[in-house]
Amino acid sequence: CNFVLCQGCASVEARLPKLDDELEALPGIQFSDVLGLVFKGGDKGRVSCLTKGDDVTRFEITWFRTGCKSTMTYSGWTTRCKLNGEARLPKLDDEMEALPGKQLALCYEGGDKGRVSCLTIDDDVTRFEITWFRTGCKSTMTYSGWTTRCKLNGEARLPKL
Repeated sequence: CNFVLCQGCASVEARLPKLDDELEALPGIQFSDVLGLVFKGGDKGRVSCLTKGDDVTRFEITWFRTGCKSTMTYSGWTTRCKLNGEARLPKLDDEMEALPGKQLALCYEGGDKGRVSCLTIDDDVTRFEITWFRTGCKSTMTYSGWTTRCKLNGEARLPKL
């Protein structure tokens, strides 16, 4: 069904995507804009923004493969995507990867990987610092905006002895 809870599936525990959730495009589904392919079946992305306008609630997905964004409505998202993972914010020692087309001069570019090396709260804004492997540079991101620039690549883990 195309509804979160309709009569045919009312017994199913359904959940709407929320900020930072990971979604996966269903097989055979794709979307292009004037610049080219935004996503295709099997692509994964993260909910990076929630909006409401004209009494319709929408969410924005930033796609990992392309770094592009698309918008979907809550009433029709299940025909295009599936929920792939619950929201989780980066934590100390997590590995991050910059999305295609995203860069910070001389610090990182799309595809670069780094590690969360510091967490800070300043003026009621929580930020984290990434130390990038290729350049050794450090960049800071806010928890409210990181999903449009990079993806969580792996959980924090202890070094092997």
